Amino acid sequence: MRAARGRKQPEDIKILKDTRPDRMDAFIKEADIPGLESGPGPIPEGVESDPRAAEAWARLTSALANTDIIKRSDGLALEILAIFYARWRDANEAWTDGGTVITPPLGAPRANPAAGISIASARIVFSLLDKFGGSPASRRALKYGPTPGLGRPEADPLADFAAKYG
Repeated sequence: MRAARGRKQPEDIKILKDTRPDRMDAFIKEADIPGLESGPGPIPEGVESDPRAAEAWARLTSALANTDIIKRSDGLALEILAIFYARWRDANEAWTDGGTVITPPLGAPRANPAAGISIASARIVFSLLDKFGGSPASRRALKYGPTPGLGRPEADPLADFAAKYG
């Protein structure tokens, strides 16, 4: 048996550092933590003023509403996601309309700057979507099934039963 070294770690530090659900559930309840109420909250002003961002906000919040993944404290991340989605759509439209190469009035042909904006915005959108279960791998990591309303089939109770007991 190994001898204890130094001072024993306080229980509250153990709770914060630990990932054991049985230990955490005994001390921390989600209802006690501010900002963890279910739902995204009201639509932010910056999103409401942009029609494409508002459309993205509506689609995301309605798709995530029944997953219990989204909390009030996620509102800022959803706001950024909606704004960058709108930016991606605008840049993609400008890229499609202007072409890959543009020729300014005074200068040589060059790459369309909308392409870079579109690619950078898409990276941010995919990164944030991944945090909310926007891909099969992230849904598995978050431990919830297909999200109804995003073009994915409804959960099949028979398949769930077969996976659990079969």
